[in-house]
Amino acid sequence: MPLPDSHTTRRYVDVIARWRDDGTVVPLSVCWPDGRTFQIECVLGDPIANSFPGEGVRTLRYTVQIGRRKTHLYLEQDVSGQDVTNRWFVEALPYHAPWYFGRIHR
Repeated sequence: MPLPDSHTTRRYVDVIARWRDDGTVVPLSVCWPDGRTFQIECVLGDPIANSFPGEGVRTLRYTVQIGRRKTHLYLEQDVSGQDVTNRWFVEALPYHAPWYFGRIHR
């Protein structure tokens, strides 16, 4: 049984992604700091945007399948400064293997 989201932490990760000519982003794999790389089998549906007017930060939530598990991968876009900053993160349990990126969706 998965733990509630309050037990997860935001962990920034490297992501290999394809930036398409129409401006869409397709994540291909997630890379952990220790060198492990997890291939994204498929992106399920369109990303869901969560933006707060006036704050300058938008988060896109991607539902992805890695192996047989479905989880979320987030693209945080900060447009509040001079430059646009894009950072990827996952929700990870601090004491669990990084293979688990937050809630398991069945």
